[in-house]
Amino acid sequence: MDEINLDKLKNPNAFLGRITRKVRKIAMDSTSEARGKILDVGCGNCLFFIEMAKKHQLDEKDLFGVDLNLDLLLEARKLAGDNKINLLNILCGDGVSLPFKPDTFRYTFCLNTFINLEISTIKKILAELERVTTPGGYIIIDIRNKANPLLKLKYFLNRLTNPIKINAYTLKDLLPYIEESKLKIIKTINVKVPPFLTVDKILIIKKE
Repeated sequence: MDEINLDKLKNPNAFLGRITRKVRKIAMDSTSEARGKILDVGCGNCLFFIEMAKKHQLDEKDLFGVDLNLDLLLEARKLAGDNKINLLNILCGDGVSLPFKPDTFRYTFCLNTFINLEISTIKKILAELERVTTPGGYIIIDIRNKANPLLKLKYFLNRLTNPIKINAYTLKDLLPYIEESKLKIIKTINVKVPPFLTVDKILIIKKE
């Protein structure tokens, strides 16, 4: 994969942290066969799409991104342009009410996003991901691992100085919704970053 031009990246700490980068890489490598219409919910500056498009030579017109942060979407345009990628379909919108028809996307991603959300909001987003994904399609999400005591301590200390709450979850927190839906977890990938061991879990989910 060609080196990515990140000269216009405004907040490297948020997008180039060890866990964040590893989640993107593992998700991308685990779905190398992804083709057709692809959606990224909480796409931010579209770094995931830029990396994915370069590595897997995806058709740019099939890439759709949604994020609430307009500034990040504007940054996405600049980063994509610097990397000779034309992102035509990035929209300012909310993951709890996606502006797409049912059964639109073959692959739907939501990565490094649930860390910023309460479980009640996550359940609404999961319902929308299910709605817009085609039968037989795939939903790829991740959660920071609440069962990791070192990560739990790190996030607790972060709350003492940072007004933005960081959330971690276990698989059991999501299972009640997944089990009552048309979704089936087909693969769970443990993301490990020393010295924290399993810091994140990526779930590859199939819509039946």
